[in-house]
Amino acid sequence: MEKARLKYFDLVSGLFMVQIIVMHILQFSGNFDNKVFNFVMHVSFFFMPWFYFKSGYLYTPAKYGIKSYLLSKAKSLLLPFVLFTLIGFVLSFPFEIAESGRSIWRILLSPGYAMIRWGNGGNGNQPIWFLLSLFFALTGFMFLDKFKIKRLIILFPIFGYLLYHFNLNLPLGLSNLFLSIFFLYAGHIFRHHIEGTKYSVWLLWTSVAIYGLTQLFYFSYLDMRINTVISGDYFVYLVSALSGLLVTYFIAKKADYFKPLNYIGKNSMIYFVVHWAIMLLIKNILDAFSIKTTGCIFAALLSVIVFGLLPFCVSVLNGRLKALIGK
Repeated sequence: MEKARLKYFDLVSGLFMVQIIVMHILQFSGNFDNKVFNFVMHVSFFFMPWFYFKSGYLYTPAKYGIKSYLLSKAKSLLLPFVLFTLIGFVLSFPFEIAESGRSIWRILLSPGYAMIRWGNGGNGNQPIWFLLSLFFALTGFMFLDKFKIKRLIILFPIFGYLLYHFNLNLPLGLSNLFLSIFFLYAGHIFRHHIEGTKYSVWLLWTSVAIYGLTQLFYFSYLDMRINTVISGDYFVYLVSALSGLLVTYFIAKKADYFKPLNYIGKNSMIYFVVHWAIMLLIKNILDAFSIKTTGCIFAALLSVIVFGLLPFCVSVLNGRLKALIGK
């Protein structure tokens, strides 16, 4: 039964990982204002909360103590965060020296500053903020669960809103911590208290109604990375995102398996930590030779190269270099 669950979790994770990579391809190529992709982003605006929801659903208490749990999560999340921050930095370093105009010391210190200030890997691997965020979210949830006070999480959206309302940006990207734990807790509650009960069908149709109404009449979107409302209302976003997550879960459970997406979902960590560095390296090389790196042709080229190279990266990082991803 657990394997069946993992199949449809992989399906959705693979779908959203493709969305993340395509989003970054469009960002790199200056095609971010693509109408088709904007529509996709509109209907699947909850793609980042999904990964917290999934982690909460699959969460198991620390069996061998707090220290063992933290070491396990440090190995699977913090280690890839640090290593692929460094890899991205090494790949971008020569181009930074040649093009940025900043001193070598500022360039050398930039990944550390980016981590402390924003919780990401700097220019060499910006999206990697999620690994640090998930580590803090799982750590926080573990302590709340350990001391049996996780019901307090119901108040966390209020704390998150206060950070947003007063424009408070916490170091290490911790501004999103309250929302991260909230969505993680939602997955945990759904699995242990709702799924399989008489309430699950009622919840599904309620979620469909809420999702549809908010999409049509009051679309709300929040950038979880910086805990900032982009459109609509903070709390409407939370309700509509939860609805979207549940609708997606139920649909995926019926679909269960689609080989290409399940493959990407199963290897989503590798796709996630590697794709930005590949795109950055390609763009920097082409820029160095004054080859145009904007427009649809460049986006298509990036897509072919990135999605072509990533399966090779999977085979390498699941093989002799598996220690790089905490295996």
